Amino acid sequence: MDHRRGVAGAALLVLRLAASPIGGEAQQEDNCNGRASLRIAVRDESGSIAIPNATVVLRWTESEAARRPVRQVTQSDGRLFFCAPGETRQATLWAEFADASSGEAVATLEPGVTREVEFRLLVSSGRTGRLIGQVRDARTEDPVAAAAVSLAGRPETVQTNRRGRFIMSGVPVGVYELSVRHLGYAPLSHPISVSLGITTDVEVDLVPAPLEMEPLVATATRVRRRFRRSSADTLPGAASL
Repeated sequence: MDHRRGVAGAALLVLRLAASPIGGEAQQEDNCNGRASLRIAVRDESGSIAIPNATVVLRWTESEAARRPVRQVTQSDGRLFFCAPGETRQATLWAEFADASSGEAVATLEPGVTREVEFRLLVSSGRTGRLIGQVRDARTEDPVAAAAVSLAGRPETVQTNRRGRFIMSGVPVGVYELSVRHLGYAPLSHPISVSLGITTDVEVDLVPAPLEMEPLVATATRVRRRFRRSSADTLPGAASL
């Protein structure tokens, strides 16, 4: 089966073709000088979450560009905008993200008209993202090993390696309070956003803090031993007491 037809249980295509004359919103995106254009959106299966960094593969037909498929990555809002080359009248396109791939959409193009195409993908990894980061000493910039890193509301706690690096995978999409702690440093908390299918890189600088310890009292115990001299220990010729 052609991979563009989709992965079973992992991709869903919702195709919405709409025509609007170039101008207004479309003109703000790009001025195609009267040529046909495409406005593409890639979202999750519910349609509520945009998928950035999804790959849109587009093949222009009836033009020289038909020989070279165009591959572009969606922006932070999950969108892309294309101006059709020359007098192109048709485009075939699909979307890919991680292991998911949509079915093909065929859009008929008209000069001066923007066609809207929306793809919805069932992402096999679920609605999760990943955090990677490094923890350093704020003064020396040396890596801090064995620092405890956690997210508020999540049971997992990971520790930084000897290079101060940590990884948290499979984190559900959302906003969390990132907490980093290590003995001898002031604890740090900071909000962090986890996006769908995105790896967020975090750099943390911990400020050394003086240790507060209870006063220590050193004690020494001297053992007193008592010896009893028996008659066997009496030296010969010694007078008995």
